[in-house]
Amino acid sequence: MTNYACRGKTQHLDKAGNNDKKPTLSGGLDYDFDNGFKVGTWGANVSLGDASSEVYFYTDYSTKVDDIDYKIGYIAYTYSGAKDTNFEEIYIGTSYADFGLTYYQGQDEAVNYVEASYGVNIEDINILASVGQNSDTRGKNDGYKVYGIKVSKVYEGLDYSLDFTKTSEDDSATDNQNNAIFSISKSF
Repeated sequence: MTNYACRGKTQHLDKAGNNDKKPTLSGGLDYDFDNGFKVGTWGANVSLGDASSEVYFYTDYSTKVDDIDYKIGYIAYTYSGAKDTNFEEIYIGTSYADFGLTYYQGQDEAVNYVEASYGVNIEDINILASVGQNSDTRGKNDGYKVYGIKVSKVYEGLDYSLDFTKTSEDDSATDNQNNAIFSISKSF
């Protein structure tokens, strides 16, 4: 990836805490039990204070009732060199046709996040529009909204995507972030 952003925020900051877009390598390993349960892990290089990598572990269960998909899961995020940054969340999501809605409940003092999305496929090009809301933390007015558009296509066995995100801070004293990220990936 040309950069790595999570929920609209870059995961690469310089020593002063400013947005420092950097190329990112990532990879993951998943196991599907073919009964609705999955487990997996994913990791990437980051530049967040003392943390140089982010690795998360997850498990989830998904099912379909009539035409509605449901998913519930757990994610544990870990950051090398910055254990005080580690956090966990439980999530629940649903989708119907091209619409999706997912709620992430932060554990302990982690923030909550909710995201709605709409996806469409036009001529083998996938387009996903999303809007999210990150809650404020411990009474601070530091929540923000995330707006995103992702365009992706599979070509010659590789997945290409271009992801645009914009944040809109609830605290007007904080700078908003705009990110455009190009990535190439391969699934096995």
